[in-house]
Amino acid sequence: MAAPLIHTSHLLRPYDGPRKLDDQVRLAELLAKAGTGLPPAFMSDPGGILALMYRAIALDIPLMVAADNLVFDRRGCAMRARLMKALVTVRAGHRLVPVETTDKIAVVRLEYNAADGRAPLTVEWTIATALENGLVKDKSAWVGYAASMLYWRAMAKAVNLGCPEATLGLGIIEARDPNDETDEDHPTRPTPTPETVVVTDGDGRPVADDAVADILNSVATRDPDTGRPLVSPSTTIDDLRAAWNVAAKEPGDGSSRPITRFAHADGDDRFTLQDVLADLVEQVTARDREAAAIAATQEPEPVPVLDAAAGTAGPLPCGCDAATVTATGQHSDGCRR
Repeated sequence: MAAPLIHTSHLLRPYDGPRKLDDQVRLAELLAKAGTGLPPAFMSDPGGILALMYRAIALDIPLMVAADNLVFDRRGCAMRARLMKALVTVRAGHRLVPVETTDKIAVVRLEYNAADGRAPLTVEWTIATALENGLVKDKSAWVGYAASMLYWRAMAKAVNLGCPEATLGLGIIEARDPNDETDEDHPTRPTPTPETVVVTDGDGRPVADDAVADILNSVATRDPDTGRPLVSPSTTIDDLRAAWNVAAKEPGDGSSRPITRFAHADGDDRFTLQDVLADLVEQVTARDREAAAIAATQEPEPVPVLDAAAGTAGPLPCGCDAATVTATGQHSDGCRR
């Protein structure tokens, strides 16, 4: 079989640009005038191209590979996930093993090369973490491509914690929010400002206002003893995402967003709607994991064996007519198997 025309190691050929400053400046000025061939951000910006050259030298990668895979903004420099993976696996010789990848959680194990000697490092990123940090927003990649976003986050976390030397400590573009100027590789949970005026009941105890109560009632019930919000049996992660997006929107009347308002009290501790929704996400994740574990241990229901010679007749346990199944070899579209 012929070798592939492009191999991952081609991303990691040595730096191929000029080394002398005069030559670098001349090339940067020429490239800045190019109408095509470079990302738009570098056009008419010889200084930016010069900075790109020095990043390419530091990473020891071809100049055009750097142009295609590095991004500069006010947060600094970041690389595309594919370059990070190549630097870690091809150049450093480590392995990035996807242990679990779903739209709720991604678990990645970093296995070091034989000469390194360090024990493997396993990290995870969950949709609960993304929600708590305000990353799941309307029309963002987190809504339609949660599994991919969680995987890239988990991969970047493993690299940043386990072998930052392989990427010179740079994060990945996929872990950034294009509408946020903060560093998304080291997210911090936003601290909402609770509503100054808290609604109280007849006994002076704080209660959730109507907007917060409506959002909570759509996804949760209350523990009859403690009053703690409990996720409804039918509530899914998608339901909580939708509730989060509704809660995070500006009301338009000058009041604070519902997500920052009081939602629940436990003794002297008060919790905002953001705190409660994050807790509900954890409840759903735990519930779904438990259900999956139980399902994995259960034997599948046996499929009835039909005996045409014996003239099997009547309805089967799945609701289909035995004679029809025997004759056609197929169950009906509404089969309950």
